Amino acid sequence: MMADISKSPSEYLKAPYCRVVIPDHETGTYTARVMEFAGCVTQGDTIAEAHERLEQAAEDWIKAALDMGQTIPAPTEEQSYSGRILVRLPKSLHQRATEAAEADATSLNQFIVAAVAERVGETKQVQSARPRDAERVG
Repeated sequence: MMADISKSPSEYLKAPYCRVVIPDHETGTYTARVMEFAGCVTQGDTIAEAHERLEQAAEDWIKAALDMGQTIPAPTEEQSYSGRILVRLPKSLHQRATEAAEADATSLNQFIVAAVAERVGETKQVQSARPRDAERVG
């Protein structure tokens, strides 16, 4: 599929692309990204600065993709992730996970969430998860 060069980057960005801003509690900065645009990531000292830089980076990302004849990805509509999964474990692993959760004075569910988050690199967000930690912008 050919790139639609009749649309400007600003026209593309009117679509509901998923813009996410995540705080870094260690540095006090904010990282912003457009989830549909691989590698389109910026940082700022404030949420507003990170978002402003992200809009410029997204325009530049689209310009570069169009210059290379690439198709601009469509916005990802709200994902239908329920937050629920069914996981089958060997009995021995289930027992060890339950024991580890009890030792941490947490539920098995929260223990598994923390383990998965650690594996996918989201440990900081889970440990300090508060509603204001990750904000969707745009």
